[in-house]
Amino acid sequence: MFGGEPKGRGKRLEEFVDVLRLAWSGEPFSFTGKHLSYGDVLVRPSPARSIPIWLGGGTPPALERAARMGDGHFPPSTGSPEQGVERAREMVAIRSRLGLSGPYRFGMFIPVGIGKDADDGWSRLRDGLLHVRGAYALWGQGQTDVTNARDTAAAWEDAVRAGARCGSPEKIVDMLAPSLRELESMGFEDVFVSAILAPPGTPLDVAAEAVQTFGSKVIAVLSG
Repeated sequence: MFGGEPKGRGKRLEEFVDVLRLAWSGEPFSFTGKHLSYGDVLVRPSPARSIPIWLGGGTPPALERAARMGDGHFPPSTGSPEQGVERAREMVAIRSRLGLSGPYRFGMFIPVGIGKDADDGWSRLRDGLLHVRGAYALWGQGQTDVTNARDTAAAWEDAVRAGARCGSPEKIVDMLAPSLRELESMGFEDVFVSAILAPPGTPLDVAAEAVQTFGSKVIAVLSG
């Protein structure tokens, strides 16, 4: 859409990370790279504290880049909490292979549908999640009209639902707790889990109820 060239995006990202670290150092800097160049730049105001850079990606080069250059890894999408744990193990192994130590962070997305039961919870997520998955598929094909994205993704509904965690608040706690405990045992400086409670198209009242319930009946129990 913006005329960007996909080829070479990894190298451009690496230069951009270097530029960000210099920009946030509080000191004047110049940078000359293959893709980016800046001369005598000073960014103000300086950050009040260090800003962590999270890198995503899913291919082997992207994972190694995230391990080598990032302060943390946040996958673009996670199929389930269990798959998130597997990715976390993979990142730990990559950093070990590269001889990297020190603080590191890990994050993941988990679609969470809160309802009376699993079917009710899924009904609150279904249309929005299918639209998102379908839209990405259409964009990947070079299309810009995603009006029928949900219909495009309908054939994958079972797989999309398998990655979500749906049910009553008590069931959600039971489903999330084991993976969260395992992530916390891996020694990350920070573990950040983003619960997708209200995908695009969710009515405001339904979204508000989901956020309130998740905070009071899921987060409160998991953090307690």
